Amino acid sequence: MGYIKFFEMDNDGAGFKSLDEISFGDAVEIELALATPNAIQVACVICFTPIPSGTGNTCETHIGQEPNW
Repeated sequence: MGYIKFFEMDNDGAGFKSLDEISFGDAVEIELALATPNAIQVACVICFTPIPSGTGNTCETHIGQEPNW
């Protein structure tokens, strides 16, 4: 069986964390987000505009472009 890690970005930096390393409040927030499908939004990888899920990883404006990061 595998394990779950997630990527977190905050004022202290960014990186992958195990579920064992997060606070109870953060765990509840993640659980609520996963239980509420509307809470999860897909964003364009270039401009971060919300896009419908299942339409790729870019908005209509950036179709075919690659991120420059």
